[in-house]
Amino acid sequence: MAPAPMYPAKFEIHAPAAKAVMMRGDLRGWERDLPLAPGRNGRWSVTVDVPRDARIEYKFVVDGVWQLDPRAARGPNGLGGENSIWTGPDYRAVAPVQPPARRNWGQIKTTLTSKEGYAYAVEMWRPPQDARDMPVLIYNDGSGYAEYAKLPNQVQNLVAARQLPPLVLVLVTSPNRERDYWKEPDPYLAFVGSRLLPWVRQTTGAVARRERTLMGGASLGGLISLRAGARMPETFGMVHAQSPSMWAEPILAQAAGLKGARLAIDGGIYEGFPAVGRALVMHQNVVHRLDRPEGHTWSQWRETVAPALRALFKTN
Repeated sequence: MAPAPMYPAKFEIHAPAAKAVMMRGDLRGWERDLPLAPGRNGRWSVTVDVPRDARIEYKFVVDGVWQLDPRAARGPNGLGGENSIWTGPDYRAVAPVQPPARRNWGQIKTTLTSKEGYAYAVEMWRPPQDARDMPVLIYNDGSGYAEYAKLPNQVQNLVAARQLPPLVLVLVTSPNRERDYWKEPDPYLAFVGSRLLPWVRQTTGAVARRERTLMGGASLGGLISLRAGARMPETFGMVHAQSPSMWAEPILAQAAGLKGARLAIDGGIYEGFPAVGRALVMHQNVVHRLDRPEGHTWSQWRETVAPALRALFKTN
């Protein structure tokens, strides 16, 4: 396969009084500085070759002070702030996020409580017909998928286009994602199996056989989705892991329970994919693998969710 066409991306800021200017962002995983060089008229700049269809989020650090690029587009970073955004000439956002033409799906918002007393916000979407034979899709970090990935719109549009079967979409938001997805996952998985799924089935009538039940998520949410597939193979027959945080449990890539699930794995080329990640995608039941020239961002997850769902349901 020929390498992707590259493009010289120039990042520049006017800072005549600065002693040092750095850039932090997707290009170096937000962990390492990319120095800018001083030039004429107080301008600092750096040029980096990137794929022509890349999308890069970043900020400048001027003498230790974080700053947005005043000349660039900007967007929410999912943490309550904003990042500057650079897009290559071939970048295209193609996710079907537009409001659906027919707004006939029902929506329920509620709060469910685990036996430990943890409260989880739940948002459920379903089409109007009989739901007994519908698949059930559960996505962690539900508020992020609703706000930044527009997942309810995407799913409704994909179903309307007959690219997915009619299904029940469940978005669940944890009050403490590090606890639930990373450090103490067992109580959360028990909540999903003994509280959330029974509520979904009772409310919708969906039978949701294991091969038609999916858990998905991004980052730590992708990690807990893989844990669900590995530890609850009788419940989840499909897993969608977006940029899964495999550093938190490397051995999970070899989990026997994952051998019975259909897996979709995607991520951004600027967040890195260590050897354990490569081991993960070596599973023979990985039905979809996609990396975009982006970072660890909601933009990347927004654009990769629809191709993954199409692949997961292609033979279901």
